[in-house]
Amino acid sequence: NLVWTVVGKKTIAKKLVVEGEYGRTAITRDTRALTIQSGTPYDGLGSFFTPRASTIYRGAFLGGIGYTVGSYSVKLAYKRIAPDYRTLGAYFFNNYMEELTANLSKTLFKGKVSFTGSGGAQRNNLAGELATNTARVVGAANISAVMTPTWNVSLQGSNLSSFLRVEQDVLYDSLNFSQVCTNVG
Repeated sequence: NLVWTVVGKKTIAKKLVVEGEYGRTAITRDTRALTIQSGTPYDGLGSFFTPRASTIYRGAFLGGIGYTVGSYSVKLAYKRIAPDYRTLGAYFFNNYMEELTANLSKTLFKGKVSFTGSGGAQRNNLAGELATNTARVVGAANISAVMTPTWNVSLQGSNLSSFLRVEQDVLYDSLNFSQVCTNVG
């Protein structure tokens, strides 16, 4: 497995921030497969990485644009992970999905109370060739207050959950997968 990433962030006019990250992975499923010249930047790395017939190459992108004025901050973010994106690292556990989110934050009462919230939508099966589709709404909110110099109060909640059922052949292959992350604190 070989992964490279390019990350960038640029502030424009002191209030607008544009940021992005693009990651690319090359993962070999079978190291016994024939060595090939793949015509990619991964060629010529010698013993560090050897492209093989079982090597797949995929990419993932995460980007956003944010604007801050006074005590308000707004950010739009977009994430897209290619089909079959795999890495032995831990950053992208999902693949074949895209997500669009909006984030808002506001401070009140001279910074004593703050609110942050985010919401958006996520979907998979971007090209429509899979037998199953998953779509969900994601959201989170947090409100906190500084009561005294030694006492703070915070309330937070999030809902990031999905269920996926795949059946290739009811008699032989089926998969039920639940991923739940609902928090209140």
